[in-house]
Amino acid sequence: MFQNLLFDLDGTLTNSAEGITKCVQYALRAQNIEEPDLKKLEVFIGPPLRDSFIKYYGMTREEAEAGVEKYRERYTD
Repeated sequence: MFQNLLFDLDGTLTNSAEGITKCVQYALRAQNIEEPDLKKLEVFIGPPLRDSFIKYYGMTREEAEAGVEKYRERYTD
Protein backbone atom coordinates (compact mmCIF):
# COMPACT_ATOMS: atom_id res chain seq x y z
CA MET A 1 0.00 0.00 0.00
CA PHE A 2 1.24 3.49 -0.87
CA GLN A 3 1.63 6.12 1.83
CA ASN A 4 2.45 8.98 -0.50
CA LEU A 5 1.35 9.99 -3.95
CA LEU A 6 3.36 12.55 -5.93
CA PHE A 7 2.13 14.60 -8.86
CA ASP A 8 4.45 16.15 -11.43
CA LEU A 9 2.81 19.51 -12.14
CA ASP A 10 5.52 21.07 -14.29
CA GLY A 11 4.02 20.21 -17.62
CA THR A 12 3.54 16.47 -17.40
CA LEU A 13 0.05 16.42 -15.92
CA THR A 14 -0.83 20.07 -16.37
CA ASN A 15 0.03 22.76 -18.88
CA SER A 16 1.82 25.31 -16.74
CA ALA A 17 3.02 27.49 -19.63
CA GLU A 18 0.36 30.17 -19.24
CA GLY A 19 1.00 30.61 -15.52
CA ILE A 20 4.77 30.72 -15.94
CA THR A 21 4.78 33.09 -18.90
CA LYS A 22 2.29 35.48 -17.27
CA CYS A 23 4.47 35.60 -14.16
CA VAL A 24 7.51 36.38 -16.30
CA GLN A 25 5.48 39.06 -18.09
CA TYR A 26 4.56 40.55 -14.68
CA ALA A 27 8.23 40.55 -13.60
CA LEU A 28 9.31 42.23 -16.84
CA ARG A 29 6.60 44.86 -16.55
CA ALA A 30 7.91 45.74 -13.07
CA GLN A 31 11.16 46.70 -14.83
CA ASN A 32 9.36 48.70 -17.53
CA ILE A 33 9.72 45.99 -20.17
CA GLU A 34 6.55 45.24 -22.11
CA GLU A 35 6.34 41.82 -23.74
CA PRO A 36 2.80 41.18 -24.99
CA ASP A 37 3.67 37.90 -26.75
CA LEU A 38 3.52 35.07 -24.21
CA LYS A 39 4.93 32.65 -26.81
CA LYS A 40 8.23 34.55 -26.68
CA LEU A 41 8.37 33.96 -22.93
CA GLU A 42 8.14 30.18 -23.22
CA VAL A 43 11.96 30.10 -23.30
CA PHE A 44 11.73 30.76 -19.55
CA ILE A 45 10.12 27.37 -18.96
CA GLY A 46 12.74 25.01 -17.58
CA PRO A 47 16.00 26.95 -17.17
CA PRO A 48 16.74 29.03 -14.05
CA LEU A 49 14.79 32.28 -14.18
CA ARG A 50 17.78 34.45 -13.30
CA ASP A 51 19.77 33.06 -16.21
CA SER A 52 16.88 33.60 -18.62
CA PHE A 53 16.36 37.22 -17.59
CA ILE A 54 20.07 37.84 -18.24
CA LYS A 55 20.21 35.89 -21.51
CA TYR A 56 16.99 37.07 -23.14
CA TYR A 57 16.59 40.58 -21.72
CA GLY A 58 20.18 41.63 -21.06
CA MET A 59 19.61 42.22 -17.35
CA THR A 60 22.38 42.60 -14.83
CA ARG A 61 22.56 39.99 -12.08
CA GLU A 62 20.86 42.44 -9.68
CA GLU A 63 18.07 43.22 -12.15
CA ALA A 64 17.59 39.51 -12.79
CA GLU A 65 17.34 38.84 -9.04
CA ALA A 66 14.69 41.57 -8.81
CA GLY A 67 12.90 39.87 -11.71
CA VAL A 68 12.92 36.54 -9.88
CA GLU A 69 11.50 38.23 -6.77
CA LYS A 70 8.67 39.79 -8.80
CA TYR A 71 8.02 36.50 -10.58
CA ARG A 72 7.68 34.73 -7.22
CA GLU A 73 5.45 37.50 -5.89
CA ARG A 74 2.90 36.78 -8.61
CA TYR A 75 3.47 33.01 -8.79
CA THR A 76 2.81 32.65 -5.06
CA ASP A 77 -0.68 34.09 -5.51
